[in-house]
Amino acid sequence: MSQHIVKIDGQTEALVGWDQPMLTYFAQIYKIDGQGERIAAEDGGTILQIGTRNFEIYELEEFLTKLGSRIPLDRKLRAALYADRDDGR
Repeated sequence: MSQHIVKIDGQTEALVGWDQPMLTYFAQIYKIDGQGERIAAEDGGTILQIGTRNFEIYELEEFLTKLGSRIPLDRKLRAALYADRDDGR
């Protein structure tokens, strides 16, 4: 599984990557506190989760479409995500 952290702003971050066993791209957007720590899901810290089921999002283009503009993914990160799937990480 690959994991990349993307800072969205001072209050939110995202975790994106490729889950090889589940064969899906995934993303989580979560709130962070003043110390930069994740706020627990049970405390309302999770804003978005996609790619939580087997085979949910296999193609990078579909992943990018589902994310829309919520998570800024530059070309370098897009290339890394594509390589993560092809490398079987």
